[in-house]
Amino acid sequence: MTTSHKLFQKHWDSVQSGDMDAIVGDYAEDALLIRPDRTLSGHEGCRTFFHDLFQELEGFSAQQHSVTISETTVLLEWRASHADGRQAIGVDTFIIENGKIHIQTLAFEIQ
Repeated sequence: MTTSHKLFQKHWDSVQSGDMDAIVGDYAEDALLIRPDRTLSGHEGCRTFFHDLFQELEGFSAQQHSVTISETTVLLEWRASHADGRQAIGVDTFIIENGKIHIQTLAFEIQ
């Protein structure tokens, strides 16, 4: 298992458990987090990014749909469902260097 794969799995588990300190610890100090509507940076930006994401997806249960991993890049397609019947589908890209996430992009849609 590559370093990128190990970090990604650890990160997925931290996000699923909502462990904000572990989530932030996966990112480089100068990380960029990019969504279609904004770009955030650094550890404080990471906290804001995930705080907002957790609010938007409150009550959803997420599953990995597909994960493609290269040496330094991870492409994640995910699906999430809510008890009220809503579905979310999303795509994340992670650029990983020196054991930390340096860039993450995220786009998703709730249906």
